Amino acid sequence: MGNISSQDITLIYGGTFDPIHNGHIMLARYVASLPDVKEVWLMISPQNPLKQTSRISDDRTRLKMASIALEDEEAPIRVSDFETLLPKPTYTAETLRRLSQKYPERRFGLLIGSDNWLCFDLWREAPYILSHHPIFIYPRPGYEAGDYRPEALSAIEHPGVTYLENAPLADISSTHIRSLLAAGISPEGLTPKPVADFILENHERLYR
Repeated sequence: MGNISSQDITLIYGGTFDPIHNGHIMLARYVASLPDVKEVWLMISPQNPLKQTSRISDDRTRLKMASIALEDEEAPIRVSDFETLLPKPTYTAETLRRLSQKYPERRFGLLIGSDNWLCFDLWREAPYILSHHPIFIYPRPGYEAGDYRPEALSAIEHPGVTYLENAPLADISSTHIRSLLAAGISPEGLTPKPVADFILENHERLYR
């Protein structure tokens, strides 16, 4: 699995989760089962600075849906609002730096999709992230990463980059769910039922 130290990793799985769906949870469970991973923190993220054209639900609503989805979860997965409390705009490097300062007993890693890995050298302080934190990459359809290394970062020593080629893929996206909801179609079966119920109960203000 790469050059990863014996200290178990707290893996940060960041995203807008708008809404959280079964694919998110399936992936979180998979990485939580990896031998080097102690815990997965599902990190509710503010607007991605590289994706400013999209419109997302407020932090509190997304946090509520994720918390509902994982309320009875047995795997070591927790929901975190840590990043939503940081000054805006928020960048992953600063989030990881502040997490390490607040929880010095933990070793934080980062879980990202292959689409993000292919543009990783555009991230703010990408060399810092790569040199201080192990990175786990899960495949995204249409974005083959394999052994790809961002050219600008190729000379940096890093604690481990792991490509999760066997990670489960679900043909579900939050974008598709939002389009269904806008058309008046229930998301049940795509999101956990309690999340679907919450969305339908609040449909007047969500995804219209």
